[in-house]
Amino acid sequence: KAAANIGMAQHVVLDKEKLICSICLDLQKDPVTIPCGHSYCLECIQNFWIGEEPKAHSCPQCRQSFTSRPVLVRNTILAELVEDARKAELQPTSSEQHVDCDFCEGKKLKAAMSCLTCMVSYCEQHLQPHFSVKTEAELDQLSSTEDHLHFLNNYSSLSDLSVCSDLPRFEQAQHCFDDVLKAVSEAREKLEETLRDQTTKILDIVDVFLPEDFRSREDFMKYHHQITLDPNTANKNLSLSEQNRTATWTKEEQNYSSHPDRYVVWYQVLSAEGLTGRCYWEVDWSGVVYIAVAYKDRSGTGTWDESAFGFNDKSWALKCSPTEYTFYHNSRCVSIAAPRSSRVGVYLNHKAGSLSFYSVYDSMTLLHKVQTTFTQPLHAGFWILSGMIRNLKPSKYIQVRST
Repeated sequence: KAAANIGMAQHVVLDKEKLICSICLDLQKDPVTIPCGHSYCLECIQNFWIGEEPKAHSCPQCRQSFTSRPVLVRNTILAELVEDARKAELQPTSSEQHVDCDFCEGKKLKAAMSCLTCMVSYCEQHLQPHFSVKTEAELDQLSSTEDHLHFLNNYSSLSDLSVCSDLPRFEQAQHCFDDVLKAVSEAREKLEETLRDQTTKILDIVDVFLPEDFRSREDFMKYHHQITLDPNTANKNLSLSEQNRTATWTKEEQNYSSHPDRYVVWYQVLSAEGLTGRCYWEVDWSGVVYIAVAYKDRSGTGTWDESAFGFNDKSWALKCSPTEYTFYHNSRCVSIAAPRSSRVGVYLNHKAGSLSFYSVYDSMTLLHKVQTTFTQPLHAGFWILSGMIRNLKPSKYIQVRST
């Protein structure tokens, strides 16, 4: 007899999904069939069409449109199947229909109810764990499912009220609605967190690649970076002063100790800080100097093209002299015609691969711009050749003098 009940339940489960109204997600009430073949509750389809635009009538499932509002005819066969499904919903087992709990070991207790989904009967003791395990499993799946609404529609324990037929109907609704609220709340929190993370990443990318609209020197100064020179890289004919912010070429060698990073061939020095992100700095110069940026993996004892700023593929340099500006990279040069100024501004957008040199006087004049890809942090570099002495007043910007 129990087997017969289970067989009947299986039949009902198979049919029940086909008897659900896709609008209210419940067994159809007064089912009617529209011309495309889909069926709905009479009240549901009427309300659906009322919500559409005037003279627009379509199927909520297949979206087929009808030129005029279809005549709704009651589907008698479907109505009988729905009625059979309602009668077949499991009821608490009576004394005349005693069913044992499938989970009890040894002496089996009387089953309080059976689950249509699992096709298993439970006593009072094993009933609550069944609810908890099932709901937790579905919530776990919900958290990893993109289409949360579609998921909820397919799981009765989260979206329907027919989990346990012997509970009072209000308690069923309250029990399941709490789970739905919890699931939706958790899904919303995860979605908001994901959106925040993605928004931050997108804004970072947009910030890097948006065209930069610098109209004045003040715009550049927002990214001002104080450059400090690294004494361990300074050639011995360069004298550092003013807290390692000024470099001066001298005939006399300085008493610097030996260091693997020191430039010994060319009168060059690097900044102590590696530069990434957006940076702007200004250089006051006199004589003949190269204002550069370079990767620090340079050999100070190498040949011309290995260590000289602008004569390899790992450094970019602007040569400044009283007669001309010239840009150098990888031994290639570009002559620049521009008014002379004793101050040069350098703007670096490391992530965007952008490097610009400006003449700074009454206004900012672009001397040269590079668009490339930087693979390492860059260091400000200075190559100071012989020239006339020029005394500069201390300022908050790095000063490079040639004497």
